[in-house]
Amino acid sequence: ETRADITGRIAASYSKILLNEEERKIAEQIFRLLVRDTEIKVRTSLAQNLKESALIPKDIVMSMVNDINEVALPMLEYSQVLSDTDLLDIMYATKENERFLAISKRETLSEVVSDTLAHRGNEEVLGSLLNNKGAAISENIFTKIIETHKDNPVLMEAITNRPRLPISSVEKLVNVVSANI
Repeated sequence: ETRADITGRIAASYSKILLNEEERKIAEQIFRLLVRDTEIKVRTSLAQNLKESALIPKDIVMSMVNDINEVALPMLEYSQVLSDTDLLDIMYATKENERFLAISKRETLSEVVSDTLAHRGNEEVLGSLLNNKGAAISENIFTKIIETHKDNPVLMEAITNRPRLPISSVEKLVNVVSANI
């Protein structure tokens, strides 16, 4: 409990940029030790307090991303340090829908990351991706989802609520609705 509390305080100070350059370097060394702590609560506290920090070194972020879900998911959803290449490597290294779901909720997603999520994730991941207004989704993925999941009203509704839906996707949706009527 004490280690988790102290970890949270140091990480919060780091995230709020309350530390000078020398203190930040010391904090980073502490974080490198804490990502190997045996207590899940300590690592979880670290992840929760650093998840939105753009200053945290990538090696620390990657250690947390490769940890158990309690530690990894906040980093996957929020970390600005992770590039598209990092996200793609992570997605190809796992089959865990929880991790795909966390990535699908990121503030912004490139087309390549969205396409990979659409190919590797389940229907819950697809729904989250479609409901993420910051996700760039290709016309091919819209077509694939409409053709593959035309009987899923939740996904079809999520597509209709997307801003800037390609005209070809609108036509496919109209055909699906017409066929169902």
